[in-house]
Amino acid sequence: MKILILFFSIQLLLACGLPVHSESRIIFKDAFSGFKMDKNATPSFKKTNFKFENGKNIQLDNCSQVLKLNHENLAEYEVFRFRLVKLDCKALDKITRSDSFKKSYYPRSLNVTFFKKLPAASVPLLSEHDYSDRQEKTLGDLGENMQFYRENNHSVKIVTPADEYYISVLARADFNNDGIEDLLIKSEWYARHAHGKHADILIITRKSDNLKSVIIWRANKVE
Repeated sequence: MKILILFFSIQLLLACGLPVHSESRIIFKDAFSGFKMDKNATPSFKKTNFKFENGKNIQLDNCSQVLKLNHENLAEYEVFRFRLVKLDCKALDKITRSDSFKKSYYPRSLNVTFFKKLPAASVPLLSEHDYSDRQEKTLGDLGENMQFYRENNHSVKIVTPADEYYISVLARADFNNDGIEDLLIKSEWYARHAHGKHADILIITRKSDNLKSVIIWRANKVE
């Protein structure tokens, strides 16, 4: 029943990436590859199989099953894929608990300049040192060799000699009940010349035109 309520609620939020106006909220449905949409833009979970280390398979039919599953016994090559699906489910849960916003300090067009001004800690953090090193910095401050490429109207790809990052705005809404627009963001990191990879979702807000964006919540704790 909870999942049916979640799906019904999401139906009211879905949009196709049109400009966002005050007192509204939007979800970018193309960001949720783990869900399929019917002609009415109603999301449903794509039944997904995962393999355990012992060779057995498990089929997950909804987000409740995903959030309850202990992934420690999954086959190693399945773990990251499972984490991405789990982040999508957590993001959808955040969206169903969000509200319309009455005021916004974010531009309607999410271009490269916008992404460069996001907090540097928006990328997945691998350690406490990463967190400390990125305080008071923006994504544009992280290095001269960073190249930003706009993927679509709500995401960018960032390339450095060693790394690739993908930053996507999943939804625009009021997530902390203060009437001001917040952004729900998914962030992915992949090492270009090794096997490292990590992902996270976070909520970012901006309280006035004179203030920078700050992170007010993230799914993965910094260790």
